[in-house]
Amino acid sequence: MHQFGGAGMKPYAAMFGGASVPLGPPVVAFYTGAEIWDTNATSRNATFLPDVGDLVVCIVGLSGAATAGSVTDSQGGTYTLAVSQTRSGGADTVGIFVRNSLITSAVSTTVTTSGQSHTGGGIAAFKVTNMGANVGSSAIRLTGVSSNAVASGTALSISMGGTMLTKNPVFTADACQSASNSQVGPSGGWDGVCGGNFSTPVFGIKGYGYQDGFSGTTVTWQSGTSSGVHWGVAVELNAP
Repeated sequence: MHQFGGAGMKPYAAMFGGASVPLGPPVVAFYTGAEIWDTNATSRNATFLPDVGDLVVCIVGLSGAATAGSVTDSQGGTYTLAVSQTRSGGADTVGIFVRNSLITSAVSTTVTTSGQSHTGGGIAAFKVTNMGANVGSSAIRLTGVSSNAVASGTALSISMGGTMLTKNPVFTADACQSASNSQVGPSGGWDGVCGGNFSTPVFGIKGYGYQDGFSGTTVTWQSGTSSGVHWGVAVELNAP
């Protein structure tokens, strides 16, 4: 079941009668409206309403940028760059960031990219609940990237360097040198999707969050772009 918006389960163990209630499985959702993709060459940002205890995961895509830069938010949050990839023969980058702490206030929150010159792009924000104390680098289990300059129309195959666990959430993004975001993500029940595109400069991106269900060593997309090379990233979170 796909879940959207700021409401959701809290990741803290409740207390009743002196005994703690175990955490349920992690739940992934996309924060409604929490993405922006355009050719504005300033810091990119997106605003959303989180719940207390959310772990925020951000997908960033930047055209004309050699790196994914950094991410912060208006609640004082800092983020660890889990994985990034830059297009071969150019300067277009995609990255996935994980917040270094859980959200502490259910108030309007803005995530912002900074620290990297670029010609456009954006950021999208997802929530993961029930991650317990696993935040930042401790919330990252496996990462992978696609080969640079994958041929036009070829689906991404991202090697994760290890075997994923079916209980763990997975995030993945495909960036392309095309004014399209028609890429189709890995099969299975996605629990959040983001993406955008523009033509001057030419750039497109598609990102997915999956609650669970991956196994094996590869995140395999179902289809690539209609034109232009594309490249991508994936991260498996470390559920408690």
